[in-house]
Amino acid sequence: MRIVMVGLDLNPPWVEGIRNNVRLISQNLIKYNYEVSVLTKGSNNQPNVEFIEGMKYHRISIGYSDSYLSGVFIFLAKLPIELRKIIKQKGIDTVHSHSVYPLLGLITGVVSRITGVKSVFTLYSSPYNNRIITSYPKFINMGLKISKNKLLIRILSFFLDTIVVTSNSSYVKLISIGINKNKIKLINIGINLSVFKPLNEVNSMKSKLNMPDNRKTIFFAGDMSPWKGLDIFIKTLAIISEKRSDILGLVAEKGTFEYRQKRIQQIDNLITQNRVDDFIRFIGQYENISELYEISDVVVFPYLSSFSLMDIPLSLLEAMAMGKPVIATKIGAIAEVIEHKKNGILIEPNNIAVLADAILYMLGNSEESKIMGNEGSKLINEKFNIDIIIPEWERTYTEKLH
Repeated sequence: MRIVMVGLDLNPPWVEGIRNNVRLISQNLIKYNYEVSVLTKGSNNQPNVEFIEGMKYHRISIGYSDSYLSGVFIFLAKLPIELRKIIKQKGIDTVHSHSVYPLLGLITGVVSRITGVKSVFTLYSSPYNNRIITSYPKFINMGLKISKNKLLIRILSFFLDTIVVTSNSSYVKLISIGINKNKIKLINIGINLSVFKPLNEVNSMKSKLNMPDNRKTIFFAGDMSPWKGLDIFIKTLAIISEKRSDILGLVAEKGTFEYRQKRIQQIDNLITQNRVDDFIRFIGQYENISELYEISDVVVFPYLSSFSLMDIPLSLLEAMAMGKPVIATKIGAIAEVIEHKKNGILIEPNNIAVLADAILYMLGNSEESKIMGNEGSKLINEKFNIDIIIPEWERTYTEKLH
């Protein structure tokens, strides 16, 4: 079977949730003799066609775009023609698109209907979520909200064979707005448990990364995006450092943000104002993210909004798979995987004092934290193992094909 995966940015480096999920699904499908192509955006310094890990990448050139958003618009404008071309040239059986925004699913669904091939769309985020936190101008925020409205979702359902969601809450929301339940499938995000598993190699990993042995590592797995809560994390470190001098906040960028340079200055100023220069370390984009989880005593997700995020962040599942104590805010569908005080700690968003207390609790109760970490690892093994997820994808691709 020939499948084309379509997404806005599915290129390496492997530091972002959706592209990593697409990569893992594709790698496993290839093992079962599926032929996988990838259609995504590209820049002038990238080849239009390239083989990566057995996948044939086709890139839609956006040229030297002066902003991330303008690149998005160029990609979406060119997508119908390029997708139709690949479907015909490659003899594609199924188009599988991936996004937190329904608009991409609508475009690929229309093209699939015209060309007569099966269409699958994975909607990674809540289908109509109006809580938005960005640094974009108001008119862009309005456009983003429109891209998630109920009418658009109802329209795209007419063109798609299957809408896949990654959380029960999104499944319920789609049904509540009248989407035929026979068109909706809930498929969990898959985790590669051969990579994300307890390693018991903390000392060697700390040595490799030049991390101090005598500091408790609090890992923030996010990026500069305002909705990820890095500001909250920095202010929280200021509170914790007054009570414990043996802590170190670790920040690795697991994604991209258009206004990164502007945000860097804001974050630098915030670090100086809160006097946490000695309590935080930035490591940039780091592909072997399992090594960072391994050296962490606590992994935190102080996210403020799920509007542009996966319902259940991939990084949260990865950290839990490795048996790490996790603290996360009650946004999206995070509460579907974290049971408070059983396999992690759940807190309300934008509450610095509560986050500080939760981190101090985890650090001060190592045995209980270890039990929570083990429970989290057990959950991921039972429900999110990629080996049990791939057969669900195979059934999705073959259902109603003839």
